[in-house]
Amino acid sequence: MKDASAPWILGFIVFLGAAGVCVHFGLAAMLRHLRQTPARGDDWRQIATPGTVTPRPNLPRLQISPPADLDNFRSREDVELNTYGWLNRTSGIVHIPITQAMDLLLLKGLPAASNSVGPSTLELQQQRPLHTAPEIKGNR
Repeated sequence: MKDASAPWILGFIVFLGAAGVCVHFGLAAMLRHLRQTPARGDDWRQIATPGTVTPRPNLPRLQISPPADLDNFRSREDVELNTYGWLNRTSGIVHIPITQAMDLLLLKGLPAASNSVGPSTLELQQQRPLHTAPEIKGNR
């Protein structure tokens, strides 16, 4: 078996170095070219004439101040939970304050199920015997 030739190894290393230098200069030239050319615009965008208002696309709005948005959301919820108001005026559906709704629920109770057939799951569980399977004993 023959050993690797030193001139071939040295030639390969020189080739790699030269290729690296060429790639470096090529990328520098490309970067210089990209910096000099202006950014392309959208060819399909309509040019707005002065005095016309272009409609804004229906994009999601950015949240600028999350704590302020959360405070506004909570204040709207508090108003809705603690005041009277109409949900559907034609049907006569209103909302009442949550504390009053809870008091009414305690006084009247929950409505019974109208189409219940047979016992409820709680009644079935209460009717179940305590031990249905025989006790399993270990092997001796």
